[in-house]
Amino acid sequence: MRPPVNRGGGEPALNLPSTTRVLLLVIASIGVLDWLAGGLIARLMVFPGFAPTPWVLGWAFTSAFVHASFAHLALNLFALAIFGSVLEPRIGGRWVVGLFVAGAIVGPLTHSAFDPAPVLGASAANGALAGAGLLLAQRHQLGRHGPLMTIFAGIFLLTSLVGFVAPFGGQIADAAHLGGFVVGVLLATRIRHVRRLPFA
Repeated sequence: MRPPVNRGGGEPALNLPSTTRVLLLVIASIGVLDWLAGGLIARLMVFPGFAPTPWVLGWAFTSAFVHASFAHLALNLFALAIFGSVLEPRIGGRWVVGLFVAGAIVGPLTHSAFDPAPVLGASAANGALAGAGLLLAQRHQLGRHGPLMTIFAGIFLLTSLVGFVAPFGGQIADAAHLGGFVVGVLLATRIRHVRRLPFA
């Protein structure tokens, strides 16, 4: 049997590499388990606000894996799939994990500087991927997916800025989003090797 021929001449628009796929599976699985447990997991893993304890960084990190609703979960899974599918083939899985972890920790801590309320969700971690992706796109290092990254990362940044300046209802932790975004931009300046992929 001959292998199938890729007649498109390029890579697919949405490709889910291994690290991104694992992150998506873990977050989705925790979401389902939390629903079955009646929200118990979220109550244990949520970032409750800043406190000078050894556990504060752990709470910040674990809060990225729990969500307030299925819509919240689905939106973050979609964003992670977009950002991860573009970035991972170029910067590698380790950088994707590093950016995700950095955003997951810095985001809630940034939020706590403006609002003492608890925070949860992967938006700040996704913000770090968006920030890194936007910088790499502006450096023309993402090939034909650069415009896609610019659009999605730009929407993320714009909505977060608008929500931070003029919050509506106070239900979205825009400061956390922006904290993740900024740390992603800063870390992207340290990414020296970006894999050059062939583009049609």
